[in-house]
Amino acid sequence: MKRLIVGLILVMLLVPVSCAKAPPVPAPAPSPPAPAKRPAPPSPLEISGVSAKPIYLPGEEIEVELAFTNKGEVPITLAPFPPKIEITQGSPYKVFRSFSAGTGFKVLNPGEVATSYTLSWDQKNQDGQQVAPGSYGIEVTIHFLYGIPSGFITTPARVLIQQEP
Repeated sequence: MKRLIVGLILVMLLVPVSCAKAPPVPAPAPSPPAPAKRPAPPSPLEISGVSAKPIYLPGEEIEVELAFTNKGEVPITLAPFPPKIEITQGSPYKVFRSFSAGTGFKVLNPGEVATSYTLSWDQKNQDGQQVAPGSYGIEVTIHFLYGIPSGFITTPARVLIQQEP
């Protein structure tokens, strides 16, 4: 009889009493969607450039008047001023001429436009050689400050040097 009881206990332990399925495990709750990335706020500093002529012949002096506009709501300090300027050309990117930055600064109040800098370029590269005809970018590197320095690079103007007819 002991064998029978022990056998029944073993059977009860090894064989489930019910064939009913266990309740399903709920799926984990979906994680909330990631917050949408907001585009960077527009820069409070706008730099534009106007060339004296649309097309230049090789050797002609190129003049580009640069304008700096504070589109923000607080004064900004441009430093260094005048800014570093580079004459560049596209693909592959190449710097043909660099003009060093000044040591001054300029404060622009909200809405103020400063047109106090004209770039004059003799169409020569860093080695003093005439550059080839083509389209060149005028790149301006400047820092604007609110107490925290920030970098800013822009290409406000392009100039075209055309071969002589």
